[in-house]
This record gives sequence, structure tokens and C-alpha cells, in this order.
Amino acid sequence: MNKKIIMLSVLFLSLLFITGCGNKTMIDTNEFKNKTNENGYTYTDVTSQFKDSVFIKEASIAGSIDGWQIEFYTLEDQNYASSMFEKNKLEFDNERGASSIKTSSSGKNYDRYSLTTSDLYMYLSRIDNTLIYVKENVKNKDAISEFIKDLGY
Repeated sequence: MNKKIIMLSVLFLSLLFITGCGNKTMIDTNEFKNKTNENGYTYTDVTSQFKDSVFIKEASIAGSIDGWQIEFYTLEDQNYASSMFEKNKLEFDNERGASSIKTSSSGKNYDRYSLTTSDLYMYLSRIDNTLIYVKENVKNKDAISEFIKDLGY
């Protein structure tokens, strides 16, 4: 009986670990800026473009010399971030073709979604009230993915 309980406990903990139900740690705009500079990319604060927005508090871009960029948003709260995530996910899905590959995962405080088509790499990641948005040429997928991994998103 004890052996069964131990095995079930191990199985449950393994499933919990595999499904990623834990919390992710968000970064703030300053950390995004530091990581951008550390990786040799160009940091641009674009918050002024959203001055009329009631839900976007900060917005910035990490750009490469190859021309791709990653957008980073800090929103008023987690509900706005979740809403922005879902809206952009629907827009990405509208570009989905027959040969596209999509992945997604979610947990207590995060959502992650990627879609790769023959031409585009699209990626969204929300942690708490922050969001990363990418829609770029698929040829840049590896470099973008490495930077996103470094950011923890």
C-alpha cells in the first residue's frame, strides 16, 4: 500500500513538473533593456506611441542589425495582459497555413504561444502583466528564440 502511494505521489509530481503549472518570473522594462544591451541589440523605448492607451504602461523594442525586433509591454494589470495575449493569438491564427506548426503552454501566471509558418515566426509570451510579441521572418527564428530564452519568456 505504501509503495502505491509513493508511486502515485511521484507520478503526480512528475506530471505537475512536465505540464509547467508553476509560476514564471517576469522581468521589468529595465531588465529588458539590460538584457537587450548585453546581447548586443538596440533598445528603444516606444511608450510615447501608446500615450493614449489606458492599459499599456510601458512599451519597448529590442532590435537586431538583421532587422528583426521583439516588442516588450508592461500593462496595467494581468487581465489586460491576458486580453492582449488572446487578441494577438487570434490574429496569429488567422495567418496559419496548412504546413504551420504551433505550440502553446500556460500556467498559474503565464501563457506562451508560438506559430511557425513557411514565412513567419510568431511568438507571444505573457508573464503576469508583461507581454512579449514577435512577428518576424522565419529565417530569424533561432536568434529570436535564443534571446527570448535568455529573457526567461
